[in-house]
Amino acid sequence: MKGIPVGSNEIEKDFAEFTKANSIEGLHVFFRRICLYLGLDERHPLVSVFDTANGEAIKKMVASCLLRVVSQHSKILWEDTALRLKVSTLWDDVYSKDIYKILKLTGKIANHDLFRKMEEVESTQLRQFEDLAGSMISVETASEVRRRYQKLLSSPLTKIFSESQIYDRSLVSPERVAEVFNALDGYIESDRVNSSKSFSRLEDVITKYDEDIRRHGANIYVETFVSKIIHEVLSVTALHFELSGSQQSAELVIAGTDRKYPLHTTGEVFSYRMNLVNVGPGIAYNVQINILEVDSSIEVESQELSLGALDVGIHEFIVNMRSNCDAYRTPSILGLMSWTDYSGVRTEIDFELLIIPQNGTLDWQKIKYLQPYSLESVDSEDELIGRKDMLENIYSKLSLRKGESSIIYGQKRVGKTSLAKTIQNRFKAKANHIAIFIETGSLDKTSPGRFIKSLGDKVIRSLARHVSIDPESYKVDSSLSPLVSCIEDIVHAHPDLKIVLIIDEFDEIPSQLYPYTIEGDSFFHNLRSFSGESGEGRVSLILVGGENMGVIMQSTDKLNKFDASNVGYFNKSEYWEDFKELLVTPVRDVMEYSDEAILKLYEATEGNPFYTKFVAKVLYKKMCDRRCSFISADEIEDAVRDSVQTMEAINLNHFWSDGIRVEDPERRDLIETERRRFLISFADKLREHGTVDKKMMFGGADFGVQKEILDSFVSRNILVEEEGSLRIKPKLFERWLVEKGVHTLRAAFADEEALSAFEARESAAYIPDSSLISLADSWELYRGRRVGSSEIRAWLAQFESNAERCLAFKILENINFYGEARVREKLKIIHDVVRREVVYSVKSGERSRRDIIVSAFGPPSKSGSSYLRMYVSENGIISNGVKNSADIPKALSGDEQTKAVVFIDDIIGSGTTMIDCLREFSEAAGEMISQRDILVVVGVICGLRSGVEKVLKVIDFGEFPFRVELKVCDVLDEGDRAFSQVSQLFDEGDKHKAQVMARKYGSKLQSRHPLGYADSQLLVVFKDNCPNNTLPIIWCTGENPKWVPIFKRI
Repeated sequence: MKGIPVGSNEIEKDFAEFTKANSIEGLHVFFRRICLYLGLDERHPLVSVFDTANGEAIKKMVASCLLRVVSQHSKILWEDTALRLKVSTLWDDVYSKDIYKILKLTGKIANHDLFRKMEEVESTQLRQFEDLAGSMISVETASEVRRRYQKLLSSPLTKIFSESQIYDRSLVSPERVAEVFNALDGYIESDRVNSSKSFSRLEDVITKYDEDIRRHGANIYVETFVSKIIHEVLSVTALHFELSGSQQSAELVIAGTDRKYPLHTTGEVFSYRMNLVNVGPGIAYNVQINILEVDSSIEVESQELSLGALDVGIHEFIVNMRSNCDAYRTPSILGLMSWTDYSGVRTEIDFELLIIPQNGTLDWQKIKYLQPYSLESVDSEDELIGRKDMLENIYSKLSLRKGESSIIYGQKRVGKTSLAKTIQNRFKAKANHIAIFIETGSLDKTSPGRFIKSLGDKVIRSLARHVSIDPESYKVDSSLSPLVSCIEDIVHAHPDLKIVLIIDEFDEIPSQLYPYTIEGDSFFHNLRSFSGESGEGRVSLILVGGENMGVIMQSTDKLNKFDASNVGYFNKSEYWEDFKELLVTPVRDVMEYSDEAILKLYEATEGNPFYTKFVAKVLYKKMCDRRCSFISADEIEDAVRDSVQTMEAINLNHFWSDGIRVEDPERRDLIETERRRFLISFADKLREHGTVDKKMMFGGADFGVQKEILDSFVSRNILVEEEGSLRIKPKLFERWLVEKGVHTLRAAFADEEALSAFEARESAAYIPDSSLISLADSWELYRGRRVGSSEIRAWLAQFESNAERCLAFKILENINFYGEARVREKLKIIHDVVRREVVYSVKSGERSRRDIIVSAFGPPSKSGSSYLRMYVSENGIISNGVKNSADIPKALSGDEQTKAVVFIDDIIGSGTTMIDCLREFSEAAGEMISQRDILVVVGVICGLRSGVEKVLKVIDFGEFPFRVELKVCDVLDEGDRAFSQVSQLFDEGDKHKAQVMARKYGSKLQSRHPLGYADSQLLVVFKDNCPNNTLPIIWCTGENPKWVPIFKRI
């Protein structure tokens, strides 16, 4: 049967009449209609529809109609014995091969069992489709039902009806279904600017579907199997589109940036930058900027800018200008900004912006000869920037009655020598103190014995300059014991004297002194002796060295009482202010850095002080040449680019030459050669592919060698993994490798045989029960139950390997759990805002405040409402002051004493939901709240800073007609995001692995947000719920594949 047969609609009508009549006569009428539809003899319908000579298609059609009848009128079929037999015979003929097996009808089947089973077939299938439609409560859930819907449509039980009762088979075809859900996914994946087009596309698809359904005609199966599903998809999408704010009007604000401009450099083009802020809530379409007037001292290259559609947020744009005169006043710009909202209404606003000039009075001829950024080590506290905590720590230990010795180590060019020299000068300035600084490079290192002699002789001569001794009395040969005797004599003769001996580049001592040899053991024993008992606690050593200090510390136990300090890069999370000072202090009153410029330079050097000053030195010269005193990110980029070109291998060679822990010079050279080969290969692949992963680096025959070299770079934090790719740290070094270094290293390459490397083995990690128990004990109850060690073990078992389980356990160890006591503490803090702003006098006999309404945004089931009762009980508020947000307007109408409305929520993620809720509340009750001057307090337990700032921005712009106080108890920063650059949750090596792991499993649970909603990456858990901003592996239930969360989200 092709097309839509004539009479199909009449079948529906006659079945409806039969249902009303519920009689055998009505059944005959229904059978007659089926005969007319199928072209059978309608004079004897009971004979015609059960004729065994009917074709297969007719039998299936009749059998499906009988399933419909038996579902609602089983008694009529059952009571007529002859009819019952005909029905069962037809079903046996049509369904015994497949449907009976699905229904578990096997062997000899009694009629009453058959009818009981068949009664449920139609209603069960219809109910499954209705349940599916009901499960679509959001665009995300609508998208997720796609596979279940397609599976249900392809079920043999569904096909009983769809193949016989839905005459246009295209309505249930996989292609037609895919068209709807593809349009839905297109909407979900689109940004707000393009969401309107995506939504229109979905509407068009469903409109065409509706047209075909209308042509088909009314049918319960078309309605249930198709129409309800696609209209539920459209309904949840339309609601999402409406709530997104895309259709609402936009409010644009224009402002200048914090930049200052070189107006004193007449005739030179400069880029004036403006920020356009779309406060929202809607999208601004066809945005245009027209420059109407500027001061006569300024020329503008373009009078009009077309910016297209702009979503909510800050958008920067540029107008190129030039100054016509050497004036120091502040010029202004007058302009017109216009845009269209979703409904087509055009808005225009005037604006005026100032062009802030730089200091035009600087003597550039004098300034350019200054050298504010020296690459040499410093020796005074005024010049030492940063490291103050480390300086004070080492100094305090040296200043003890019995001074403690120290080791200062780290990569080259990070400020170790500067720190040591500053310590030397601080002690030199103190009475009764001798501070000696020895550079290993000035000693004889041709043999261990000659090195020891030259070291001992130099220390003795230095001591002789401060105290009266005869150096000839202490002849050092191949042992430092004469130096020990010299020190013993000095401290005995000068009971108030203290000595500090600093040996720089200590890791460059002859390698024969590293291991447990007779010479080495004697050497380190002597060092410990005169810094210990022989020195009577008044002689302290500071050993300064690079990465090989680790080898020395592991090779002898004579330094185990030395306090070790690792001098590294300026970590942004700890030393950001020090890093800023490193740049700003040397050029104070001369040049000014913007915040974005400092951040830009940090991204390039990643806090390495030497390379930061290297770039800053290049930058300073460029700024002087340009006679420009304000440094933006653009100037930083220029300076970085120039620095890459001026750097030579000698400025960077420690990256491949340090940290080689072998004695044999020949073998050391071979390792260094392999490192250079690795870096050349890395640079080549980065040039070719844009990114490099481990598989690319292990593609050659020398797998073992490559892996060993790669691991050595990773362990030294020179090679890091990010989002599946390898990169070099700092980024400046990587950029040099790609742009210049690959040629430099090839030119100097020594063609030597590769080293043999042992295959590294990774030991499997196992987490003991004691650790699980300890972690479980640290958590409070979750939704009234204890999450114990067995639940933790079961959750961990879902990961593929022990290595992954260790990373997952690390995630659990860093859960930010808000238990009962902690939540109550936060609710008290929120109420402090109310008490401070709203004064209330409790009347005689009253125990609770009656002037506050407490509510939560959204429906009563939303997580924020769970804290309302706790809030009122904790803060002495009358219990009937708790209201659903929708009931607040009515509650205010009948109560004149309300002075504040307090909304409680658990978390702010992106901030969008909070803003939408405030807008909804403003629409419902804003006018009344404003007229009565009622305070609105929004109290939130915690929130991401970006989301909080987004909400505050809307509040501060005065969008609401009433006063809003937002109190977020705990503001979560980038460090609270599990895998952010500043997160301290993992070391850099494991951080990427953990992120990849979390994304791998999370994508199976939340395909669009595998690391939490809007990539929040949080580890927050509340006592009765887990927000979707937290990693989905913690809270999301999975069916395919099966996943049981540790803190199931409600």
